[in-house]
Amino acid sequence: MVSACATTPLAPVLASPSGCSSSLDLSDAISLTPEKPKKRFNVEVPIGAGSKCIRSADGSNDYYELFEIPEKTDKKTFTIGSVVEPLRIFPAKVSTLDADGNIMRTIDDSDMHFRSLLYSGQLRARDNEAYILVRSDSSKVGEAYESISTSFSPASNYTFSKGADIASTRKYSYEGDLMINVIDLSGDK
Repeated sequence: MVSACATTPLAPVLASPSGCSSSLDLSDAISLTPEKPKKRFNVEVPIGAGSKCIRSADGSNDYYELFEIPEKTDKKTFTIGSVVEPLRIFPAKVSTLDADGNIMRTIDDSDMHFRSLLYSGQLRARDNEAYILVRSDSSKVGEAYESISTSFSPASNYTFSKGADIASTRKYSYEGDLMINVIDLSGDK
């Protein structure tokens, strides 16, 4: 007898965090340097209840995670964002910081895109950037994102084809999974 384990998709969390600090904790950033040199390196981290949070200048409270940029970054590309889940998406707001925690630049919302199952932005770190900060964009939490997925496959005899359109609605949530893909373009791995 074969049995399957069905998992229930996690619902969006719309309640903002509380008790947040007004400053970032730079002491426990997650390293984006793999133990052994690799062409591709992925880091996935859950974010939400239990994560660090910061009170922004506009008064909003946002969960955040901090990542340490590798020292040699001239040939590395970073894709930073959140995993698109069945019912929710973490609205990632991505910034780079210098060694003192000052914001150097922020990926504009118009540069955040859906790449397969990742809502993300891309960048190449500059010499003066030491960290990547990913925090919730509280202005988007609760908004719906509606999409249609289309699949198509030709039949084996090529006289007809079949496909399916699947509509889905997801909400931006204070919780989700962050994903950073590091690609080393140096060619010496």
